[in-house]
Amino acid sequence: EDEEQLYAISVDLMPNTAQVYYLLCDDIAISTPFWTPIGEYTVFKGTFDGDGYSISDVGLINTHYDYVGLFGQSSGTVKNLTVSGTVIGKSIVGLLSAHNTGNIENCKVENGSVTGIGYTGGMVGYNEGGTISASVASCVVNNTGSGNTGGLVGYNDSGTIKTSFSSASVAGGNGNVGGLVGESRYTCLIDNCFAVATVSGSGTVGGLVGYLNQYYSSRIATIR
Repeated sequence: EDEEQLYAISVDLMPNTAQVYYLLCDDIAISTPFWTPIGEYTVFKGTFDGDGYSISDVGLINTHYDYVGLFGQSSGTVKNLTVSGTVIGKSIVGLLSAHNTGNIENCKVENGSVTGIGYTGGMVGYNEGGTISASVASCVVNNTGSGNTGGLVGYNDSGTIKTSFSSASVAGGNGNVGGLVGESRYTCLIDNCFAVATVSGSGTVGGLVGYLNQYYSSRIATIR
């Protein structure tokens, strides 16, 4: 893939099915300051394999936008990829993927900055039933509102995060703020993870997780 092909994926000019496999063959530095997220229009369903390469200079600044990140919405697999850049959005913001319902494997977010007012995470804003494994976030995360804010994931809703860590600098507003995850709830699992993050906020603040939500007794939220 090159930047032109990457853009074609983002605006739905390339196939988008569960069978599609995209392989990055070199580092890409995005030249446009206003990136169109992959999956902004239609949820990304395929596999995107970075093959150890990086996509840098991801840029999107619009405080009226949701689903802000390299991927806006993904239900497929994103793996073996390093991402950097600066994204500023509204409700769901993450540098790699704003909203993840699929799989993220062996990915890194570094030398980046993420800002939002809702679900805001260094790698993923909203992990809804998705799985994140062997992944790292080392970036700056800011929330200027009351949403959940985390170094790796802003809001982990019934998702799994394993063998991952955060060394992000996380500054939340008056919501839930965590070095790894802002809020984790329902039948979720955080397994073999850690954070060496700098964390601050005026709401519920934790070094690893800001708030572990056990609202339903039949849905067990687990950290181990």
